[in-house]
Amino acid sequence: MAPRGETRQKMLVATIEVMRERGAAGVTVDEVLARSGAPRGSVYHHFPAGRTQMIDEALTYAGETFTGMLERAAQKGTDAVLTRLVTFWTRVLEDSDFRAGCPVVPTAGDAGPDGEALTAKAAGILTAWCRTIAAAFESDGWSAADADALGVTVMSGMTGAIGLCRAQRSIDPLFAVSEQLRALILARTLLARA
Repeated sequence: MAPRGETRQKMLVATIEVMRERGAAGVTVDEVLARSGAPRGSVYHHFPAGRTQMIDEALTYAGETFTGMLERAAQKGTDAVLTRLVTFWTRVLEDSDFRAGCPVVPTAGDAGPDGEALTAKAAGILTAWCRTIAAAFESDGWSAADADALGVTVMSGMTGAIGLCRAQRSIDPLFAVSEQLRALILARTLLARA
């Protein structure tokens, strides 16, 4: 029998996997149990509030993990952030045969029944990610207003590219968006210096 923390961790990872493929509205307890290999009784043992608590905690876990990755990359500047995003999403998309996307983005739009709190939480996570990217731009010398706008642009471009990659079953949109974002940043940098 797996230790308590290990079973719980497997269930959170399984919840994130389902959310990446189907969004929070597509998460079912049966699917999480099947993917995690956890026994049925473990759901209410680890997540007394059931499905909603599983999704809520999976959002927290995914949000904190991705934020940590962004913060580490941001310490090296905005180019490192773009490189890290492309590397991360290339791996996720290719490893999942283009079935997996971001678990947070679809939840911000629709968390399913009784999901208003989850939708708000997902929106907060996305805002935090934009702010983390903006902080990298500020460290590179951009004004707060420009950094915020560029943080939103990078996040929007990347999440849109991920959707296109899944639809086209190709990594090409991710690289195309990344190249255009780099060109935009360079052009804005040159304009600011002129």
